[in-house]
Amino acid sequence: MVKKSLLWIYRFLFWLLGIAVVIVLIVALAIQFLVLPNIDQYKDKIADFASQSSKQKVIIGSIKAGWQGINPHLSLSNIDIFDAQNRPALQLKNTEVSLSWLSIPLLETHLAKLVIRAPELTIRRVASGEVFVGGISMRGASKPDLPNWLLRQTRLEVLDAKVVWLDEMRGAPSLSLDKLNVEIFSPPWKSLIKGHRITLSALPSVGTNNPIIISGNLYGNDVSHTEEWNGNLSLELKNANIAAFKPWLDYPVDIQSGTGTTKTVLDFSDRQLRSMTSDVSLEHVQMQLKPDVAPILLNKLAGKLNWTNLSTGHTGKPSTGQSFNVEHLTFSTNSGLSLQDLAATYTETAIESAQGYKALSVKLTHISLASITPYLAQLPLSAETLQTITSLAPTGSLDNLVLNWQGTQSTTKTYQFNSKFNSLNMLAYEKIPGFDNLTGEIQANQNSGKLTLHTQNAKLDFKDILRWPIPASKLDGEVNWSIQDTNTGKIAKVDVSKLNISSPHLTGTLDGHYIMDGNKGGYLDLKAKFEHGDAKYAPFYYPTILGKNTLHWLDTSILAGHIKDINLTVKGRLADFPFVDNKNNLDSKLGLFRVTAKINDGVIEYGTGWPLVEGLGINLLFEGKRMELNANSGHVFNNQIVTSKTTIAQLDADDPILNIVSELKGQVVDGIKFVNNSPVATLTQGFTDDLKTSGQAKLNLSLKIPLNDIERAEYKGAYQITNGAMESPDIPAISRINGLLEFTENSLTAKNIKAAAFGAPLAFNLASGKDKVIRVNAKGRLTDDAIKQFFISQNLVKGSNYISGNTDWSGDI
Repeated sequence: MVKKSLLWIYRFLFWLLGIAVVIVLIVALAIQFLVLPNIDQYKDKIADFASQSSKQKVIIGSIKAGWQGINPHLSLSNIDIFDAQNRPALQLKNTEVSLSWLSIPLLETHLAKLVIRAPELTIRRVASGEVFVGGISMRGASKPDLPNWLLRQTRLEVLDAKVVWLDEMRGAPSLSLDKLNVEIFSPPWKSLIKGHRITLSALPSVGTNNPIIISGNLYGNDVSHTEEWNGNLSLELKNANIAAFKPWLDYPVDIQSGTGTTKTVLDFSDRQLRSMTSDVSLEHVQMQLKPDVAPILLNKLAGKLNWTNLSTGHTGKPSTGQSFNVEHLTFSTNSGLSLQDLAATYTETAIESAQGYKALSVKLTHISLASITPYLAQLPLSAETLQTITSLAPTGSLDNLVLNWQGTQSTTKTYQFNSKFNSLNMLAYEKIPGFDNLTGEIQANQNSGKLTLHTQNAKLDFKDILRWPIPASKLDGEVNWSIQDTNTGKIAKVDVSKLNISSPHLTGTLDGHYIMDGNKGGYLDLKAKFEHGDAKYAPFYYPTILGKNTLHWLDTSILAGHIKDINLTVKGRLADFPFVDNKNNLDSKLGLFRVTAKINDGVIEYGTGWPLVEGLGINLLFEGKRMELNANSGHVFNNQIVTSKTTIAQLDADDPILNIVSELKGQVVDGIKFVNNSPVATLTQGFTDDLKTSGQAKLNLSLKIPLNDIERAEYKGAYQITNGAMESPDIPAISRINGLLEFTENSLTAKNIKAAAFGAPLAFNLASGKDKVIRVNAKGRLTDDAIKQFFISQNLVKGSNYISGNTDWSGDI
């Protein structure tokens, strides 16, 4: 049964094919012997048929017939096609037509090929947007049956044509396309998908001396319903002035000048341009990305540019937007900016009356920050962000940069930034520290970040905290941070782990934890430990909070020393720094600020006129607002320090006071050197200048120095002499001196000083008044030997032979 059925089908198809061949032969014979010889007699009928088919009035001047292959071929001259107002809309002087045998099954005149030679056509878009081709409207009212019929033909060719484009809606001047060649290929099988393949070449009247080449695929079958059309077109343009086409084309950016070559692909649908992709190679390009800023001048621009229309309106909420993308972009500017292999995407959308959404994505192998700064105003950055970047004035280079940003014109929603950086410099701005010559890597987003440093020969600038930038010969470590949303707002946490710092000043590590929660400046827990440092660089690290006068004393007083075991602790809310109560005492409930260190071989000048203290061994302490220096070694003119304590109770006071309490011991001769080289010398009235002494002594000295006015210094001392001796041209030699000499800035006193002169004991008291006159009250006992020694000392040797005996004496000087 199956074989019989197949046999029957084969026989049916054979007979059907045979019948079709017979019909074709009959028609062909009829055409050959009846139609072709008398074709000129049928021109009016053919014109009427064309008019009925196209619903446009058609007049044919002359017609010739023949064969082209197996298809009947017609050559028509002087064809006039009229518009709806019965005006000549299109005149075709030389037209060739090849009829297709598909006309029979399609029941419609179908052309295998239509060739139109050297026509001239005007296309006009009026202010309302309606387009007229040769006077025929492309909307339904103009009866677009003829163009629709032409689109159904297999092949349409226009050779050596001229088309003039008049765009009244844009107010643009006329644009002509000369030497225009067009081919529209619409094979029958493509009619199912309404597809047409188009190729075009033409020489435009402006912009270039090379032809424009256009090719593409269009989908649609009714020119009166352009909203149903879609497709793509490819445009090739060589050595053209791209700005010359601005009157007729809308570029994604404002291109003001530029020449070069481009291949552009356009996609459209629903009467809108949906996307545009261009491979460009341009030179001397001037374009403006944002209004009210200077344009960008590019010496060279090459790469792939893509623009996409993101507007929607048929489903959901109406929205508008666009996306601009670049790939493998290379360009250089006249100001030194050069980028290689840039990839970037910028997107902006708006839904109804919303503020709008913006996104920026950038990938770049290398960039110099100094060269890109002048162009930041062209980027979609808020005024606040732009001001911050400008104030920071970053320079250096970024490598392997990846940036993804999303937000609105005024806010940032998400971002991702990864990059390596070299020789990075940035000015200190507001609370952001500055730095020079940093090298490392950064990874950051809206939730977290990581900064890795591998830096040599850098500088750190903590503006408004420290006075001068801090050098760093080596800086290695990591800084991590995270941002969290809480019920009270965003909280940022910063962690610094084993940040190694090495410089000519000091060497050590830093660990810290900082919480920025908007509460009293945030919470800081910072610990730093430095192995060694040099005291002469200490002024770099004194915080500005200490005040002008305290800083001046520190700068001019701590002159040298080797520092070791430096420990810094800051723990508490920064608004409470330096964590003291209303009496300026450290309050552990608020927090802790403490710096401790050991200084060896220190040199200190406590104040103007006081001798240098050298070879100091000091335990240094900064705690709260208090400074304390405890010395356990050192010397002043060989007077050895037993103990010394130097304090400033309130470093930031309006009138800070330096207090010094010291105990020294040494030879009396070194004590006299101390007196003669200190403000105490004003009390001795030159008496000690030529004084020769010996013996042991101990000095207890207390100084109170107002740092705002060192001349108002107050001091108090007690000088304990043991078995001393002194000799001066003005007094006899005195030995076995034992007693306590006390002095202040205004007085000099001594009570019951025991001594011996001329071999006899004596005792004296000493006091000075406001008139600075020193008064001495002395008493003792003289022997005849002592008197003889006195006469001898006065060159009265003979008189001494007549004296004998002992006597008590007293006197006032």
